[in-house]
Amino acid sequence: KAIKVDLEYQNRRQNGFGNSNLIEKELMESIRVWLKYSINNNVQLEISPFAYFQNHKIILEKSDEMDKPIKEYRLSAAIEQMNSLTKRLYWANKTGLDFRFFEQPSNNLIRVREKLYLKYELLKNWQIMLGDEILLNVTNVNLAHLLDHNRLYLSSIYQFSPVLKVELGYMKINRLQKSSMNLLNENNLILNCTYMFKSIKINRC
Repeated sequence: KAIKVDLEYQNRRQNGFGNSNLIEKELMESIRVWLKYSINNNVQLEISPFAYFQNHKIILEKSDEMDKPIKEYRLSAAIEQMNSLTKRLYWANKTGLDFRFFEQPSNNLIRVREKLYLKYELLKNWQIMLGDEILLNVTNVNLAHLLDHNRLYLSSIYQFSPVLKVELGYMKINRLQKSSMNLLNENNLILNCTYMFKSIKINRC
């Protein structure tokens, strides 16, 4: 009961140059495996032994649409702690570490991430979440580019059934690209669908 295995697929879209079609061009596609272990009711340890990403360039100029995606392999670990403030209100923090490996080894990075969020139960099967996550590059960058990006988000999570939940939300991202000192502002809509397969019982000898 303390162990979960997640298979995660992501597809992020962006508008093309000079238009507002939010899903016209691809921004990122990834597949990742998570192993999650609940140390107790409040603390969870997460390890991702494998992830594959295809990252497309953020489209700021017409020529950016033609650039080939950058392939990335990633190893990650995180620990999350949740505490109750009231019967329905919770706060949590999640500290993580990403080891990012690119096609050119000189671009490899280690990234630290810290997320703080509040979660409020409107109903037994309906939650509202407000949070902020900061991501910092700690290797292979100068101090001026320590910040990777910051994510401020608000979302609503609805549990349709014991096995299906859907999250809909908004995320504001301030991103610092390696090639510039100007912060890039992004507005993101989020749709996450989670399906839980039947648990596998392990018989002990």
